[in-house]
Amino acid sequence: MFTKLRNLYPNSQLIHHPADVVHPHHYIWLYDHDQRAWLIIPKEDISEKELQLLEGLFECHEPTKLHVNAESWYHFLFSDGKVPKSSNNRRQRIIQFNFDNRHWEQDDLEWALKGFFTRDIILFWENPKRGVLIETEDHAISYKELYSIIQTFTGDFFMTPSFYVGKFFTPSQETKHQFSQEKQFFHLGLELLLNEHVFTFEKILPSALALQVPTQLRKAISINLFPSFKDEPDLLQTLKVYLESNLNASLTAKKLFIHRNTLQYRLDKFVEKTGVQLKDFNSSFTIYLACLLYNQDQQ
Repeated sequence: MFTKLRNLYPNSQLIHHPADVVHPHHYIWLYDHDQRAWLIIPKEDISEKELQLLEGLFECHEPTKLHVNAESWYHFLFSDGKVPKSSNNRRQRIIQFNFDNRHWEQDDLEWALKGFFTRDIILFWENPKRGVLIETEDHAISYKELYSIIQTFTGDFFMTPSFYVGKFFTPSQETKHQFSQEKQFFHLGLELLLNEHVFTFEKILPSALALQVPTQLRKAISINLFPSFKDEPDLLQTLKVYLESNLNASLTAKKLFIHRNTLQYRLDKFVEKTGVQLKDFNSSFTIYLACLLYNQDQQ
């Protein structure tokens, strides 16, 4: 689509890093999620009628102006900028965020997000839906607080953000490589774990490994364990939550909103059907892998 528009507007430019553009307010900004790029068109080259048509086809708005510190980090992570200086040599981490729609202005979402963090936070946007937060270790937000943010946005803004919490680091050239890997894992998590909204490397890795299971092994798991999931629709979620709760029956029952006796009945029935005991690491690992594979097949 952008190729045709570039032919129509010869002065337009394809941009991957908005911060590199001088005088951004001189352009109309169009974003395409498939290309992960912006097309900028000089305002004097486009009529009001054409603009209205393009606004119906693309996300159309000018990126927010970056603070000096944010601009330094943006150029480092997405371009060829130097390693940003860290005050007092404090370790930092990158929290990526992604919104599931764009019904609100970026300025409003940014203001709301910053309200949950300390004043030291650095925030900037990668595209209209996704951005980056950088915080220091001594003021790090907790996972509980992240879930609280999600609940607030869901209730007040009618949109659900997702977060990827990166590892702490001391800024160096290696940080850029680490961020690139975390970006890939965040993208993978959004694709594989549709009901999750707070991601980490550890949370995504099992599902990522499940994708790589060889066909023959996948077939063996399917033959031995999938029939139980098909016969008992509630069993899959029960087993998954039970294993994720470290085989804690009380916690599992609480999470599933069922009586503990009901939980025990489901587990006993599964053991009776499959012969797999859920009392050792190997069995637990096998069943959890089967749950992940079955979920992936259903998506």
